[in-house]
Amino acid sequence: MQFKNTLPKVSFVIFFLILNACASKMTIVTDPPEVEVYAGQKDTENPVFIGSTPLELDEDELSKKIKIEPEKFSFLELSLKKSGYESEKIWLPSRGWDSQHVTVKVQLKESGASGSQLDLVLQYILNAQKFAETRQFEQAHMALDEALKIAPKFARAASMKAGVFFLQKSYDQSRIWYRRTLELNPGHTEAVKMLDQITKLTN
Repeated sequence: MQFKNTLPKVSFVIFFLILNACASKMTIVTDPPEVEVYAGQKDTENPVFIGSTPLELDEDELSKKIKIEPEKFSFLELSLKKSGYESEKIWLPSRGWDSQHVTVKVQLKESGASGSQLDLVLQYILNAQKFAETRQFEQAHMALDEALKIAPKFARAASMKAGVFFLQKSYDQSRIWYRRTLELNPGHTEAVKMLDQITKLTN
């Protein structure tokens, strides 16, 4: 199954609004199937599990699951997770489907790790972020290198490594790693923007 990548910020996502006077449902289809879907307000720290794909529900069902009225917030954040694959996030209007059928198709990218390995990779990513925030750049690189040893196809780790090099003003290395990020995830718009910024800074 092949899905075309059309949305910025989210890899391999197709978001359709299909007008249908009789329908007010959201359908989520993924490749691979049986992906766990969590929902909540945008940037929430505690999204609610709403089911596994393929998944179909309407506004009322969604409101009951997340226990928040759609009128109380503007955007709905969907998080899609499956062991061995990179997680994805999608942002949709929280309301306004009254006369529409929303279909979301997502293709997850393999992370190159699974189960406990993936948990370890995510811990390395978290450690790297903390090191970078405190300008401990060498430690950040070491943590990211460990993550990439386990999951060499994990675009998020490659992007973070590029970002650390950028903070160090090591623009040549940053460029290399942003290009690597795009090899792993051609839809990574942040990498495209940062490559453009590096070009402007170095010319």
